[in-house]
Amino acid sequence: MKLRGLLPLGLLLVAACAGKSTRTDRVEPSADADEGAVRSKASACLGYDLINTVDLMLAGYEEPLGIQRSCIAQATDCDEVIRCTGAEPGTCDGPDHCLGSVAHFCDSFADGRTATRELDCGNDAAGNGACSEAEVGGDDVRTIPTCNAGACTASSCSGMAVNCYGDFEVREDCARHGRFCVQADGRSMCALPNMCESSHCDGSIAINCTAGLELERINCATRVPNGTCRIYNGFPGCFAPDPDPDCPTQDPLYRSWCQGKSIGVACVLGARITTDCSAFNGATCQELPNEGYARCALE
Repeated sequence: MKLRGLLPLGLLLVAACAGKSTRTDRVEPSADADEGAVRSKASACLGYDLINTVDLMLAGYEEPLGIQRSCIAQATDCDEVIRCTGAEPGTCDGPDHCLGSVAHFCDSFADGRTATRELDCGNDAAGNGACSEAEVGGDDVRTIPTCNAGACTASSCSGMAVNCYGDFEVREDCARHGRFCVQADGRSMCALPNMCESSHCDGSIAINCTAGLELERINCATRVPNGTCRIYNGFPGCFAPDPDPDCPTQDPLYRSWCQGKSIGVACVLGARITTDCSAFNGATCQELPNEGYARCALE
């Protein structure tokens, strides 16, 4: 299941553990804290593998993740969990499409669940008031309903950060978030008003720089519990302060597996996080066909 809107965009964050990793099926006294069984619910109902559910346990994320987390904690069944993502459970009316200025999406979730989701482009504060079906993806072309400001000729910084998405212009209001528009690598982006010569670590903050300004400041505590920043392959990355010996040291750096019937284990940036799948309606842990990933599932 691909994440829709839960994980914020940022610099590439990778984990490295010291020494050779050896997975052990050790007995845990209890699963890591999962208030409201949020991780179990997101995995069982939305289909997230256990790796992707870890973001929901970290308090550092702002909207919309914080809202979704508190909503999922109160949900009592999968329909309520799906509504927390902004979708309405039910049969979809065909492929993703535009109807007037409204983008209509058909979201697919775990175990054949589907839901419809609507986005009214007319409410876009940056002026992307039209809905158009943009063809994107290079060799793997897909048609995606896109809120836009009309035909696009080139990326630019013309009061806003303007980029082409397919044939359409998509605007981002940098000033609304206290940022400035800069151009780098043929794209326009919103940067922070802080001078920056090169990407680096500032304590536990990973700072990504472009065009002489800070593009992103990532608090590593929002990527991994008690996370710290280190330079890895020339770039700042977030790591667990004391990587668990069970976490892999080579690709794939992220892994999840089952430990018994109900406990799922995920390695995320060197941290070993356990989830009690049974905390939500007696769900069990299931390892996915593609080795290295597991999720909670309802029987």
